[in-house]
Amino acid sequence: MNEAMTRFNQAIGPVWMELKTKAEELLNAFPGCGVSLQFDFPGVIYDTKERRLTQKQLNFSVVLNGIRIPEHQHFLNEARLSAIALSLYFAGLLISIPPPVPGAPAYPNFPER
Repeated sequence: MNEAMTRFNQAIGPVWMELKTKAEELLNAFPGCGVSLQFDFPGVIYDTKERRLTQKQLNFSVVLNGIRIPEHQHFLNEARLSAIALSLYFAGLLISIPPPVPGAPAYPNFPER
């Protein structure tokens, strides 16, 4: 179990960075948005006594115009919260969908600016 957990923790680290980068790229398409994201994933740990995984959470914070916003969900307006949520969702799609099979129709795509 420890070996599998270590492999998982090592494999997921680059995914969080790629997700953050892609989400911020989408957010930056909106002039004046000023939002950047921070992820902290300490890695899962296996509790041998309880026989379960612990420390499974991803800690997420928002930085607005260079200032970290604690409890951002209470401070930011609905438009910014929606923009963050949609950017994370679309970034997840963009980094996880494999390239189309040769000869198959292309996936739907956002038009380039």
